[in-house]
Amino acid sequence: VNDVVTAKQIGSSDTSTFDKEVVGMLIARGGLTVGADTAGVAVIKKGSDYVTVNFSKPYPFIPVINATIALDFNKQGATAEDIIKQQQLEDQILDGALRFIVTYKTIDGFTIRLNKPVGTDTVFNWTAVNVHDRH
Repeated sequence: VNDVVTAKQIGSSDTSTFDKEVVGMLIARGGLTVGADTAGVAVIKKGSDYVTVNFSKPYPFIPVINATIALDFNKQGATAEDIIKQQQLEDQILDGALRFIVTYKTIDGFTIRLNKPVGTDTVFNWTAVNVHDRH
């Protein structure tokens, strides 16, 4: 038996904020929108080898953090030089020449660190999830 609970039943509307504990599985149909401390984009700037992400509000304990390189390159309007740089970056990633770790994790944020400075701005998508009873 699947119990369906509406937003009104849990004391919420489309614009309200609430804290409720859900015991069991939570299924969001139609998409899920989260706040800027739960998911985001971080950019390691050309010539750098790290970026630090700071949460706007501390987590109760260190969240589980995942990051992935996100190549959002758009060829339309790109110069031949831009396309070559993009292909070189892709080759570095695919060949394992560009590696990264998530480090310095705290309740206030984390750092994404590369094994070497990048030749172009490099975008990472990340998520941070608070896990109940994880200490």
